[in-house]
Amino acid sequence: MPPFTRNRPRDQLRFVTMNAQNLVFAFKTFDISGLPNVGQADLDVIGHLQAAPANSLVIFRANSPKPPRVKKAVVDGGATGGGASTQASVSTYAAPAAATSNEAIAAGWSLAKTARGTTIGQTPRSISAIARLSNGINYVFPMNSTDFTEYTDELGLINPATINTDAERGLLVRASSRPKPGRATRTLPDGSSFQSFYSSGSIDTAIAAGFTVSQEVLF
Repeated sequence: MPPFTRNRPRDQLRFVTMNAQNLVFAFKTFDISGLPNVGQADLDVIGHLQAAPANSLVIFRANSPKPPRVKKAVVDGGATGGGASTQASVSTYAAPAAATSNEAIAAGWSLAKTARGTTIGQTPRSISAIARLSNGINYVFPMNSTDFTEYTDELGLINPATINTDAERGLLVRASSRPKPGRATRTLPDGSSFQSFYSSGSIDTAIAAGFTVSQEVLF
């Protein structure tokens, strides 16, 4: 990290569009446009947005999916450090469709890290359970296969094997701060407690099955 980017407060909320399903990745950053050789036009060409588009599905601090990162050379002529010029680079997220575009390359950006998708699957012992939120996002979380079989109907959980289209895969999200499904908790006959996420459309079914529930949280 170059000296002139260190310790800057990440107080700017920015957005990049992830895919055709209107999934939008939100992140905190510092004001990159204030750096030498970087202006707002440079950020526009990699898809930085200062507000989420209308009707978009915003995710914040998600483990996946993550957009690609790009980097750009930055030369500090000493104005910010009071010394000799420093040449380094600054990196940030970019919209997948813009990261390697001709416009981004012409503006001096290059790919630093590829995008990360959300994988799902199943083993004999565990499964990528999916809870569907009210806005259509498919929230992925690990679950014991036995528990999934026993509680899937009561909690409205989705089997990953049924996710077959690009539209469905484009709404898979794992471990985001927001949104997050509601939790359902039930005391079992042996006195232990079982807890899981549940699909928002199954809240009444979960309550009827004896679960105590919390509400989903959207962005």
